[in-house]
Amino acid sequence: MGADKVKKRLVSIFMMVVFLITIIPSGVFAAQNVTLNNIESKRPGDNVTISGTSTMDEVTLTVKRPNNTVLYVQPLNEGNINHMFTLPVDAQLGTYKVMVGRGSDFDTKTFEVKNETIIKSDIVNVTDIADISVNYGTEFDQIELPSQIEVTLDDKTTKELQVVWNKEGYKSNVAGVYTLSGELTLKDNVTNTKTLKAELKVTVEKEIVEKLNIDTVPISQDITVEYGTKVDEIALPDKIEVILEDDTTKKLQVVWNTEKYNGNVAGDYMLEGTLSLIDNVENNNNLKAQIKVTVEKEIVQKLSIKKVPVSQDTSVKYGTKVDGIELPKEIKVTLDDGTTRNLQVIWNTEKYNGNVAGAYILEGTLTLIDNVENNYKLKGEIKVTVEKEIVEITLNNIESKRPGDDVTISGTSSIDEVTLTVICPDKTPLYVQVLNVNENTFNDMFTLPVNADSGTYKVMVGVGKDFVTKTFEVVKEAVIQKNISSVKPIENMTVAYGTEIELPEEIEVTLDG
Repeated sequence: MGADKVKKRLVSIFMMVVFLITIIPSGVFAAQNVTLNNIESKRPGDNVTISGTSTMDEVTLTVKRPNNTVLYVQPLNEGNINHMFTLPVDAQLGTYKVMVGRGSDFDTKTFEVKNETIIKSDIVNVTDIADISVNYGTEFDQIELPSQIEVTLDDKTTKELQVVWNKEGYKSNVAGVYTLSGELTLKDNVTNTKTLKAELKVTVEKEIVEKLNIDTVPISQDITVEYGTKVDEIALPDKIEVILEDDTTKKLQVVWNTEKYNGNVAGDYMLEGTLSLIDNVENNNNLKAQIKVTVEKEIVQKLSIKKVPVSQDTSVKYGTKVDGIELPKEIKVTLDDGTTRNLQVIWNTEKYNGNVAGAYILEGTLTLIDNVENNYKLKGEIKVTVEKEIVEITLNNIESKRPGDDVTISGTSSIDEVTLTVICPDKTPLYVQVLNVNENTFNDMFTLPVNADSGTYKVMVGVGKDFVTKTFEVVKEAVIQKNISSVKPIENMTVAYGTEIELPEEIEVTLDG
């Protein structure tokens, strides 16, 4: 009994599987290799667009009428399905079935055919697409262009429409920006009365090429031009042949820097030029082109100096150093054609001595310019007079002394060194000393002999004929020292602005006792 029950259950299960297979479409069990887009309602005589995608190389499109008879069959051999056919004007009303696939692997969609008026929507805007950049040399079919684009309709709804891009004008081997336009593939009930198109900017980037560095820039051949030649009259080369790092050569244009050139000054000018690089050449070491341009000396008629006037005499104070003399820097000389020129002069000051009063005749050598010569060896001449030294010396009073006392000699001097001489009452010298003056003052001390004679001693301080004198007494009796008890007032003085004041050298005092 148990075996019969098992057999009956297996038979029931088998019959159920067979029933399910018969009622479920075979495409349910197949891999989804075909996908169809929805199809909007139509009217008799309308165009019907069948679109979608397929992973198979070839599929068959079949359209069945509402009565399940075949209306349209068409083989398709493209991955992106996009096919259109036209309904008959007397097409049956109802539901039409669309099947696309091969064998048991297919997809189905349905659409309605109605007599009612179908409202169509017009495209009012095409959504902007982000720009694309591609490498130099990218072919048109290698650009990842969007296959669909969103559009806005006049009823404010949006739809995704397929777009077919136009490659006209695109050049993969020319860097730049290209604006591509795309034709919109209209769906049913969608119009494009404004003929709007999709637009996309594609930038082809610059070609990446191997750069070669400049290794050597040979110096260009020297050029010699006449004096006075203007810079734009020099036949400078427009191009320079350079040697690259792979030992090949290139001719590059060069822009010369002529700022230092002066056609009116004879000499050599080394000009530098900046190289104008081309796409595959670089100048990492910033090398420059070089060329030597020589301006020849000016050919001029030489004129000889005929007369050199004596310069105006000048006087300077005693002690004036040679660089303190205001000697003329130029002398106006007369040439043998009667014209004059100002020539610089270099004075010979070897004989000058600012510390010795007198007249000095200085000679000056004339500095010649290009068109002037000095065939007669003429010189500049000027008389410089050093004035006599003005000596100002003062000597302070000296009190009476006794034999054996110290005597202090002090005062002021405008010169750096003076001679001190002390004369005895019998006119014989007692003491002679050369004194150094420090900050215009001098101070010296000597001791009287213990057997010094009584009488008047004379003190002289100065140099040469310029000296001052003072006297002091030497007495053998005791000298009574007295103290100053008062000083007689001096009358006030009023002088004009800038007046040198003459103050009294002596003043009256009252002693005690």
